[in-house]
Amino acid sequence: MQPPDMQSASLPASVILLGASVRAAAQSARRGGFSVIGVDLFGDLDTLAACHHHVLLTEGWQNQSINELFAADPKTPRSPIVGVGGLSDRYLNCQSQVISPFPAVTQSLKDPLLLDDLAKQCGLQVPETLSHNDMLLRHHPPSGRWLKKKSRSSGGTGVVWYKESSPEVINRSSSLNHTSPSESPDSPNFHLQRWIAGRNYGATFFADKDRVLILGIFRSLFVHRGDRPFLYAGSVGPIDWSAESTATEARLSLPASLSCFGDLIAKKFQLRGLFNVDFIVDANGTCWILEVNPRWTAASELIERRLTETGAIGSSDSLMRWHIRALLQHETRVLCRDQEELLARHANSTDPVWIKQVLYASRPGKFDLRDVDTISNRSAIEFADLPPPTRNHRRGEPMLSMIARLVPTADGTTLAKHSTPIRPSQWRRAIQETLAKIK
Repeated sequence: MQPPDMQSASLPASVILLGASVRAAAQSARRGGFSVIGVDLFGDLDTLAACHHHVLLTEGWQNQSINELFAADPKTPRSPIVGVGGLSDRYLNCQSQVISPFPAVTQSLKDPLLLDDLAKQCGLQVPETLSHNDMLLRHHPPSGRWLKKKSRSSGGTGVVWYKESSPEVINRSSSLNHTSPSESPDSPNFHLQRWIAGRNYGATFFADKDRVLILGIFRSLFVHRGDRPFLYAGSVGPIDWSAESTATEARLSLPASLSCFGDLIAKKFQLRGLFNVDFIVDANGTCWILEVNPRWTAASELIERRLTETGAIGSSDSLMRWHIRALLQHETRVLCRDQEELLARHANSTDPVWIKQVLYASRPGKFDLRDVDTISNRSAIEFADLPPPTRNHRRGEPMLSMIARLVPTADGTTLAKHSTPIRPSQWRRAIQETLAKIK
């Protein structure tokens, strides 16, 4: 049901993808017909396989611009740059070929007062947030639990509990967060946000020429490693929101509220293509908006799998192709009516969902990919972000990812469906066996 891409001639032959890890976005772009130049921190084996050319950000990359990185590299053409997250926006500054995300837009989306105003128009909330200037006036936050968030970080690498009496070190040389040495609690690059107890979610949107669609809602998974209590560890979805335990009768209308918020955000900032909204739902059913990311995110590859299953994405198309077309062809609709109908039909269905889990090294050592062949139920598990055999993992560093297809069961839980269904206990055992392979 995929219509011919009538705008193919106006799309670039190659794109530069820039991020902490570009593997999933590179695979999607390649499926969409692009030649990919990848720039990231890891250079995983499957990233290299998806890229026509790859630039590894090595020690000292913090002091280089994209132009400097490419100046001596004849294999890198002058192609549009698409950011996929995890690196400072300054690498996108002053680059005429950058098409997303624009640093000025990203910075504006971090303004809690602006987000709060838009959220309230849709019946949503934003947690109380204190800026650097607020802290100078207050000297200490009001009572309660607070999080200290580094402005230029992603995946939870810059989020810690705020401890007024002992200014803790935020970044201990995390490979996902290659930044300068830690700053004080009152640094302008930090803000405080009141902690909200609840369940974390993310909603993925697609902004087309004249409408904004929710592609799916996901549960977000986190792990606690060292002084970083909220490291991103994966996603589960797209989920049927009406079946969620947090979907109280008062909040069954949450998808409509999120749609309202997505519309306002897209219009206010003239967003095109993919963007994501992270939120928490508390025990009372109140939805709290945490942040908005105008880019491809970690859950996007799960969205793509669902859309491919349902036929919304054809064999020669991809979600990254949608994203790039939307960014470059402002006056063109990316999705046809048939695709929109498929998206609407499956938005709140009980179709199979997916789980993606990022595994962090439980101890220092190396990981031999040949060992994953010995893991039980391996036929139903896909391993991704594959490290080269020479990589030495430090304890707490991301090691690889596991992805499986899930289907809902009668009791509302989920089971993986393949040659042998994977139950939650089997999934957890497979994770433990994988972590034990570090030598």
